[in-house]
Amino acid sequence: MHNSKMIKLKNIGFVELLQASFTKQSFNKHFHEEFCFGVVESGQLDFNYRGKKVSANKGIINLCNPGEVHDGFTKTGWAYRMFYVDPLLMKELSSEISGKHNDIPFFKEGIIEDKEMSQQLLSLHKLMTDEQIFTIEKEELFLTVVAAFIKKHADSFIPIATLISSKPIINNVIDYINDNLSQELLVSELSEQAGFSLFHFIRSFKKEVGLTPKEYVIQQRINKATALIQKHNQYPLNQIALECGFYDQSHMNKYFKSYKGLTPSSYL
Repeated sequence: MHNSKMIKLKNIGFVELLQASFTKQSFNKHFHEEFCFGVVESGQLDFNYRGKKVSANKGIINLCNPGEVHDGFTKTGWAYRMFYVDPLLMKELSSEISGKHNDIPFFKEGIIEDKEMSQQLLSLHKLMTDEQIFTIEKEELFLTVVAAFIKKHADSFIPIATLISSKPIINNVIDYINDNLSQELLVSELSEQAGFSLFHFIRSFKKEVGLTPKEYVIQQRINKATALIQKHNQYPLNQIALECGFYDQSHMNKYFKSYKGLTPSSYL
């Protein structure tokens, strides 16, 4: 059994997600044009990679660089969640992390033992396939987690360059967000408006505001909804949800509970 899903995150590009479970499976030698990495959730995946046989058990990160020939086989079966990412995006993130114009990052090993990072990757995968999560959250978490993965485990790394002040630019973006809370807001479009690359925009925004773009957008949507509920207590909650950029009333309820510990109806 396997389940794959292609997600396009606007200016980020295509990211393919695979969730699969195999009992009797083997793959002939092949390679991918994309970076592929993910986490084994159960069982054991064996494969030959860069001249040696490696095994990935539960909680182990498995990966392949673009163009690296590998196979795959098992005696016990395995289940995993995988990402297939455009090399150009990995190159951009690598350059942002190092502060220099880099080539695509290179990962020497085919398996990585890192419990914290494997949990972050699994959580990211689950969030990105959740249709009740804002796209801006998926974009932001994807960029943050994958950048951290590159920084921690790529073959080389140069410290992030010091950010220059970008307060006037970020203030303009904040005004735009506040004026368009009912619309779909994407970190890719906000970064384009600012004239920054994606990862640079997220870091700059947090430096100036103290929140990431996603955190600020959600907070402002909740604030706007709270104000509308208190001012117009006869106004239908489902309509308020739509005016504040939530998908529907249950979607709004979810974020109120997460951020306030209360439902919107508590403010009636």
